[in-house]
Amino acid sequence: MKNYLLLLSLLVSTLVCSQNTLKLDSLKTPIKASVENVSWIAGYWEGTAFGGVTEEVWTSPLGGSMMGSFKLVINDEVNFYELMTISEEDETLLLRIKHFSRDLKGWEEKDESEEFKLVKIEPNRVYFNNLTFEKISPSELNIYVVFKDKSGNEEEVKFNYKSKVKNKHMKLAMTSIPVNDVPKAFKFYTEILNFDEQLYMPEHFLAIVYKKNEVNGPAILLEPIDDEIYAPFQSKVYAKKLPVITFGTDNINEEYNRLLNLGVKFIKNPTKQDWGIEAIFDDTCGNYIQLIQK
Repeated sequence: MKNYLLLLSLLVSTLVCSQNTLKLDSLKTPIKASVENVSWIAGYWEGTAFGGVTEEVWTSPLGGSMMGSFKLVINDEVNFYELMTISEEDETLLLRIKHFSRDLKGWEEKDESEEFKLVKIEPNRVYFNNLTFEKISPSELNIYVVFKDKSGNEEEVKFNYKSKVKNKHMKLAMTSIPVNDVPKAFKFYTEILNFDEQLYMPEHFLAIVYKKNEVNGPAILLEPIDDEIYAPFQSKVYAKKLPVITFGTDNINEEYNRLLNLGVKFIKNPTKQDWGIEAIFDDTCGNYIQLIQK
C-alpha cells in the first residue's frame, strides 16, 4: 500500500510539474515559424536556481538566428556555461545547446549539441521539445525545462528571470478614453475586451483598467465626459466614425470573431491595408475603437 501511495504521489507530482512543457510528436508536420516569432526572448536576464545565480543573454534576430549564453554562479564561482542558438531550418525553428565547464571544456563531443525541435508557438509562449519559453512581461521571462535522472524519471524545472536592463527613458504610463457611462464602460472593457481592474470606484465615477500580462504597459482611465469639454468633442469624433484609440492583436480574425460572438458592433470588418489589417468597433460608450494586426 505504501509503495502504491508513493507511486501515485510521484505520478501526480510529475503530471503537475509537466504542465508547462510539451513533447514532440514525430508524426506531426513541423510548425512553420521564423525567429521573428520569438524575438521577445531577446534580452539580458537574471534569476536564481540550483543554489546560485543564473544569467542568460539572448541577442535579437539576425541572419535567421538568435544567439544565447547561460551562466550559473554558485558562491561567486562559475559552475558551468551554455552556448545556445535558435535558428531557422526547413521553415521551422531549432534550439541547440552546448555545455561547458568553467574552463570552457565542452561536455558534448566537438560536433554534437543538444537539440530541441519546435512543437508549438503561442503569442507569449514557444514550446520546444521538453523546453518552454514564456513571456510574463517585457521585464520577466520563465523557462521550463524537463530534466531526466539516471533512473529515467522526468522532472520539470522552472527558471524565473527578471530583466537586468532598466528602461531609463520616458514611457507612457496611462492614457484616457472619454466615456458617457463609467460603470457600463468598465463592464465592457473588463468583460468583453478582457482588460483587468486596476482601480474601480463607481461611486466616484472612477475606473482604471490595464492588462495583467503587461506589467509595464500603460493603464487606461475610463474618464467620464464633461458636458462642456468632452461631450462636444466626443460627439463630433463619433459622428465622423473616427476611433479614439488603437488596440493591437496577433490574430485579428480570431479576435474579430470572438467579439462578434459577444455582440460587439463593428462598423469596419477586418480590412487589409498597406501596413497590415484593421477593423473598427463600437465600445457602447460613445467611442469607436480601432483594432489592428501588423
